[in-house]
Order: sequence, then C-alpha cells, then structure tokens
Amino acid sequence: MHLGTRVRKFHTSRRDTFRSVGRGPVARVFLEARGGRIVEKRIEVLDKEWRRRGEVKPGIDARANPNVFLLKFFPGVKREVFERILLEHDGVVIEGTGFGHVREDLIPLIGEAVESGVFVGVTSQTIFGRTHSHVYSTAVKMAEAGAVFLEDMLPEAAFAKLVWVLGHTRNLKKAREMMLKNCAGEITERSGIEWSL
Repeated sequence: MHLGTRVRKFHTSRRDTFRSVGRGPVARVFLEARGGRIVEKRIEVLDKEWRRRGEVKPGIDARANPNVFLLKFFPGVKREVFERILLEHDGVVIEGTGFGHVREDLIPLIGEAVESGVFVGVTSQTIFGRTHSHVYSTAVKMAEAGAVFLEDMLPEAAFAKLVWVLGHTRNLKKAREMMLKNCAGEITERSGIEWSL
C-alpha cells in the first residue's frame, strides 16, 4: 500500500507498476488463495504513523481553484508560450530540470507573474531528490523572482495541492506557507534513501 501523495506508476501495464517515491510503502498486503478462494488476508503495517480506514474521521473540504497549470519545462519551450501559461493562470507548478531549473531568459517572466499575483511553484522532473533554490545561480534568480521551491513533492501531488490551496487563499504568502506544510506525506523530511524498484 502506498501513500497517494508519494506514488508513481512506473510501467504501462505491469500489475506491480505502482511504487512509492522517496519513501517506502506504508503497508504490505498478503493474500493466500486455495482452490480459487481467499483463505487468508493480512496487512503488515510498515509505517507506524499510518492510520487504518475508520480510525480518523475524514472531513470534506472541496474548495478548489481549477485555474492551475502543471508546466513541464523543456529546453525548446517558446518564451511566448511560457509567458501565456504563467499569466493566464492563478497558479503554475513548473516541473523543472535537475534541482528545478528553467532557462535563464524565462526567469523575468516568473517575476512578472508573481508580481501580478500568480503562485509559481517549482518541482523537479527527476524521480528522486529535492528541488533546491541555492545550488546554482539560475535557481537563486528564480527564487528571487518569487518562485517557491517545493522540496521533494511529486509534480502531480504539487498540482493537486495547489488546486486546493488556491481554493482557500489567493494570498501568496499564505499559499507559500500552505504549500510548504506537509499535510499528507507529500513532503518527506529528508532525501537520501532511494527505495529499490
């Protein structure tokens, strides 16, 4: 069993395609069948903080802002396309290269978008590791322009979280706080252990 905020599909059709990224699974499920019937079913909990269904009463808060975009950066992206996406959305998660980079000539567009009230978050295209805002000069400039580096959040989880966050606030400072607060295991405490595939 995997946390929805940390799981990725690694193969188009294999039954064991889902894997946890940046952490281990929360539990293992064992089934034993004989004669076409399940004779034993058990769950081995691996994460002591994981709560079984029914132990916590869920709350429903469906306020969402669908005007959010997940933008995968690539070297040949046209400046005018990048600009249009940034300026026509309330929030954009940029899936950058390496630590979360984009081309340097696009950084002023990030600043313009943030100045106009757009939340710009940064994740990485890599499977493992964290974004980092002060390893390379490009990232430093992105952070100075107002981009928020979203730790080791998976791009899909960051997108879903930003849809929810911007449904609750358009204040960029508050949105930043909410995006960087680990709510459902979407941010790990530290990177380093790479779980085997």
